[in-house]
Amino acid sequence: MKNWAFNALLALPIALASQAMISLLLVMIDPDGDRLGQHTSYAIIAAQVVIFAVATLHLAKFPSIRRKIESLLIWAGLVLLTTIPLLLGFMMIEASADTSPDKGGAVAAFFMLIIFGGAYGGLGAILLIVGLVQRRNRKATQRLT
Repeated sequence: MKNWAFNALLALPIALASQAMISLLLVMIDPDGDRLGQHTSYAIIAAQVVIFAVATLHLAKFPSIRRKIESLLIWAGLVLLTTIPLLLGFMMIEASADTSPDKGGAVAAFFMLIIFGGAYGGLGAILLIVGLVQRRNRKATQRLT
């Protein structure tokens, strides 16, 4: 039981990192909110619960804590980096939907890409690099022993 609680605790950052990705996917699928409407937050939470369960099961298959943390870092980094292409797609949707002559929506979407894409990309890259370095160090240690 203690091991499952630890796996669930480690799976939590992966599920939380997926929130931006899920939100962007839902906005790209239903831009006006006609189909989901007021149930968008429920859809986001349900998708996060599914990701949380899958991540918990994935982390449970590793015997050592070091492997679990390395997998956590790699998956959280990949999820955050996946948000950038979705943000770019959202920017394209906003830019094409803007009919005003000054194109203020396109400019706002571009700056949103720079601000949020930079934050998600930077944090995702750091997590991914740290996870890959941990994996390389673990494999090098295993070869020596």
